[in-house]
Amino acid sequence: MRNLSRINRWSTGPPLPHYFDGAAVVQRQDSFVLVGGNTVDVFSTLDTLYEFDRRELEWVRLNSTLEIPRDNHVAIPVSDDQVRVGPCSVMNHQ
Repeated sequence: MRNLSRINRWSTGPPLPHYFDGAAVVQRQDSFVLVGGNTVDVFSTLDTLYEFDRRELEWVRLNSTLEIPRDNHVAIPVSDDQVRVGPCSVMNHQ
């Protein structure tokens, strides 16, 4: 296990669970969450949320999902456990 907080340079991380395009990213505490997007292998807009686990260096799918699948959108954190996505959705982190 590597501690990324002590590395002062860019490095390659673990692969994503699948190919993403058009996803948004928001900071969550000392990590970040990949919000929605689409995948060209199944031509599908996604409602999924993946958080990067810095300790285990892996992507963890969160239990929460977007009310409406979105891609090429904006996501803005509004509190420690909520993110506003697109024009009107609010998603709660679990």
